[in-house]
Amino acid sequence: MRVALAILLGLVFAAQSSCFRQSYSSGFRTIHGTCEGVCDHYLACKAERGDEVPDATRGACQVECREIFSGPEALVAFERLSCDDAIAFVEGSSGRGPGQPQPHG
Repeated sequence: MRVALAILLGLVFAAQSSCFRQSYSSGFRTIHGTCEGVCDHYLACKAERGDEVPDATRGACQVECREIFSGPEALVAFERLSCDDAIAFVEGSSGRGPGQPQPHG
């Protein structure tokens, strides 16, 4: 699953690379290209959708972010995703966010 996510991000980055800047404003948000910015975007999207987010999610998000993303360009590309796309990227078809255990069954 992580390979598919990395490929998706690569495609997003390739499509947006000509517009890359280290830090810029997008609407009311400032995009920095950091894991903190990625997690802020994801968690804000979840809150906007009305989803409950466990307290441990922010820390888990930042840990997983450092494992998945390889540089500021990829981080910026994620921060520029729509909320629906950002949530889909993180959760995939599982519907689980960072730090959420896989259901047993």
